[in-house]
Amino acid sequence: MENVVNILEKLGLAALKQLSALVELQRLKLVLKLSELFSIFITSIFVFLMLSLVFMLLNIGGAIWLGALLGATYLGFMALAGCYLVLLIVFLFFFKGAFKRRMRNVFIKISLHES
Repeated sequence: MENVVNILEKLGLAALKQLSALVELQRLKLVLKLSELFSIFITSIFVFLMLSLVFMLLNIGGAIWLGALLGATYLGFMALAGCYLVLLIVFLFFFKGAFKRRMRNVFIKISLHES
């Protein structure tokens, strides 16, 4: 009887160690996924800010140039603003759903990617 209790005790300790190792493995996988998502997020923000700065400066230059062609600087800015308003409306009506789906799929793909 003592032998059976001894074996069950060893088995219980081994199961506890296995469970502890599995919990630690899952914690490390979670940390890895979060660090991947965070690094992609930070990199994307940086690239977005740089592209926005370039785009903004190009638009200011284009608006001034267009204003020189139209005879008044404010007309160039208003013409570009009108073009972007039309583009925004087209995007909201036709591409909003596809854009949301694509972003959701990218997030899921990154989250579920096995390392």
